[in-house]
Amino acid sequence: MKSTLTVIDALDTLVVDATSLAQLFRRFHWEVRGPHFFQLHERFEALYEEWSEKADDFAERVLQLGGRPTATLEAVIKKSAIKDDGSKLDSRAMVSVAVSELERAIVHLENAAEAAEASGDRVSADLATELLTEQQKHVWMMKAWLD
Repeated sequence: MKSTLTVIDALDTLVVDATSLAQLFRRFHWEVRGPHFFQLHERFEALYEEWSEKADDFAERVLQLGGRPTATLEAVIKKSAIKDDGSKLDSRAMVSVAVSELERAIVHLENAAEAAEASGDRVSADLATELLTEQQKHVWMMKAWLD
Protein backbone atom coordinates (compact mmCIF):
# COMPACT_ATOMS: atom_id res chain seq x y z
CA MET A 1 0.00 0.00 0.00
CA LYS A 2 2.88 2.40 0.74
CA SER A 3 4.10 2.25 -2.85
CA THR A 4 0.54 2.91 -4.09
CA LEU A 5 0.43 6.03 -1.91
CA THR A 6 3.76 7.10 -3.40
CA VAL A 7 2.36 6.61 -6.91
CA ILE A 8 -0.79 8.54 -5.97
CA ASP A 9 1.32 11.39 -4.59
CA ALA A 10 3.52 11.43 -7.70
CA LEU A 11 0.47 11.42 -9.98
CA ASP A 12 -1.20 14.16 -7.97
CA THR A 13 1.93 16.28 -8.41
CA LEU A 14 1.35 15.80 -12.13
CA VAL A 15 -2.29 16.88 -11.75
CA VAL A 16 -1.03 20.12 -10.21
CA ASP A 17 1.70 20.53 -12.84
CA ALA A 18 -0.70 19.86 -15.69
CA THR A 19 -3.32 22.28 -14.38
CA SER A 20 -0.73 25.00 -13.78
CA LEU A 21 1.04 24.50 -17.10
CA ALA A 22 -2.22 24.50 -19.03
CA GLN A 23 -3.08 27.90 -17.60
CA LEU A 24 0.44 29.28 -18.13
CA PHE A 25 0.40 28.19 -21.78
CA ARG A 26 -3.13 29.51 -22.23
CA ARG A 27 -1.92 32.92 -21.00
CA PHE A 28 1.06 32.80 -23.36
CA HIS A 29 -1.29 31.82 -26.21
CA TRP A 30 -3.42 34.90 -25.51
CA GLU A 31 -0.57 37.35 -24.91
CA VAL A 32 2.11 36.41 -27.46
CA ARG A 33 2.99 39.20 -29.90
CA GLY A 34 5.63 39.91 -32.50
CA PRO A 35 7.05 38.44 -35.69
CA HIS A 36 6.68 34.85 -34.45
CA PHE A 37 3.05 35.34 -33.41
CA PHE A 38 1.46 32.69 -35.63
CA GLN A 39 4.02 29.99 -34.87
CA LEU A 40 4.01 30.58 -31.11
CA HIS A 41 0.27 31.20 -30.86
CA GLU A 42 -0.33 27.74 -32.34
CA ARG A 43 2.43 26.10 -30.27
CA PHE A 44 1.11 27.50 -26.98
CA GLU A 45 -2.42 26.45 -27.93
CA ALA A 46 -1.24 22.89 -28.57
CA LEU A 47 0.58 22.88 -25.24
CA TYR A 48 -2.35 24.14 -23.18
CA GLU A 49 -4.68 21.64 -24.86
CA GLU A 50 -2.22 18.80 -24.24
CA TRP A 51 -1.69 19.67 -20.58
CA SER A 52 -5.42 20.22 -19.98
CA GLU A 53 -6.14 16.74 -21.30
CA LYS A 54 -3.34 15.23 -19.23
CA ALA A 55 -4.60 16.91 -16.04
CA ASP A 56 -7.81 14.94 -16.55
CA ASP A 57 -5.93 11.71 -17.30
CA PHE A 58 -3.75 12.00 -14.20
CA ALA A 59 -6.68 12.96 -11.96
CA GLU A 60 -8.70 9.98 -13.18
CA ARG A 61 -5.76 7.67 -12.55
CA VAL A 62 -5.41 9.03 -9.00
CA LEU A 63 -9.09 8.20 -8.48
CA GLN A 64 -8.66 4.71 -9.95
CA LEU A 65 -5.91 4.07 -7.40
CA GLY A 66 -8.12 5.19 -4.53
CA GLY A 67 -6.73 8.69 -4.08
CA ARG A 68 -8.27 12.12 -4.31
CA PRO A 69 -6.69 14.49 -6.84
CA THR A 70 -6.02 18.16 -6.18
CA ALA A 71 -9.11 19.74 -7.67
CA THR A 72 -9.57 23.31 -6.44
CA LEU A 73 -7.81 26.35 -7.86
CA GLU A 74 -6.78 27.38 -4.36
CA ALA A 75 -5.11 24.01 -3.74
CA VAL A 76 -3.45 23.98 -7.17
CA ILE A 77 -2.00 27.46 -6.61
CA LYS A 78 -0.78 26.48 -3.14
CA LYS A 79 0.88 23.25 -4.32
CA SER A 80 2.21 24.46 -7.68
CA ALA A 81 5.89 25.14 -8.20
CA ILE A 82 4.88 27.57 -10.97
CA LYS A 83 4.51 31.07 -9.59
CA ASP A 84 3.25 33.10 -12.55
CA ASP A 85 2.83 36.72 -11.52
CA GLY A 86 1.34 37.69 -14.87
CA SER A 87 4.28 39.86 -15.89
CA LYS A 88 4.29 40.98 -19.50
CA LEU A 89 6.85 38.91 -21.41
CA ASP A 90 8.13 39.11 -24.95
CA SER A 91 7.94 35.98 -27.11
CA ARG A 92 11.54 34.95 -26.42
CA ALA A 93 11.00 35.19 -22.65
CA MET A 94 7.79 33.15 -22.98
CA VAL A 95 9.66 30.36 -24.74
CA SER A 96 12.43 30.49 -22.11
CA VAL A 97 9.86 30.23 -19.30
CA ALA A 98 8.14 27.40 -21.17
CA VAL A 99 11.43 25.49 -21.40
CA SER A 100 12.17 25.98 -17.70
CA GLU A 101 8.71 24.93 -16.59
CA LEU A 102 8.64 21.92 -18.92
CA GLU A 103 12.03 20.82 -17.63
CA ARG A 104 10.64 20.96 -14.09
CA ALA A 105 7.61 18.92 -15.19
CA ILE A 106 9.91 16.41 -16.89
CA VAL A 107 11.56 15.70 -13.52
CA HIS A 108 8.12 15.12 -11.98
CA LEU A 109 7.14 12.86 -14.90
CA GLU A 110 10.34 10.84 -14.43
CA ASN A 111 9.65 10.56 -10.68
CA ALA A 112 6.10 9.36 -11.31
CA ALA A 113 7.22 6.82 -13.91
CA GLU A 114 9.90 5.48 -11.55
CA ALA A 115 7.49 5.27 -8.59
CA ALA A 116 4.92 3.48 -10.72
CA GLU A 117 7.47 1.04 -12.13
CA ALA A 118 8.81 0.31 -8.63
CA SER A 119 5.30 -0.56 -7.45
CA GLY A 120 4.49 -2.63 -10.54
CA ASP A 121 1.91 -0.14 -11.81
CA ARG A 122 2.51 -0.31 -15.55
CA VAL A 123 -0.53 1.79 -16.42
CA SER A 124 0.63 4.79 -14.39
CA ALA A 125 4.20 4.32 -15.64
CA ASP A 126 2.99 4.30 -19.24
CA LEU A 127 0.83 7.37 -18.67
CA ALA A 128 3.80 9.34 -17.31
CA THR A 129 6.29 7.98 -19.85
CA GLU A 130 4.08 8.82 -22.82
CA LEU A 131 3.86 12.46 -21.78
CA LEU A 132 7.55 12.50 -20.84
CA THR A 133 8.48 11.57 -24.41
CA GLU A 134 6.38 14.41 -25.83
CA GLN A 135 7.68 17.01 -23.37
CA GLN A 136 11.31 16.14 -24.04
CA LYS A 137 10.61 16.73 -27.72
CA HIS A 138 8.90 20.07 -26.98
CA VAL A 139 11.89 21.20 -24.90
CA TRP A 140 14.33 20.18 -27.64
CA MET A 141 12.34 22.10 -30.26
CA MET A 142 11.99 25.22 -28.11
CA LYS A 143 15.69 25.23 -27.25
CA ALA A 144 16.45 25.00 -30.97
CA TRP A 145 14.10 27.97 -31.56
CA LEU A 146 15.94 29.97 -28.88
CA ASP A 147 19.38 29.33 -30.49
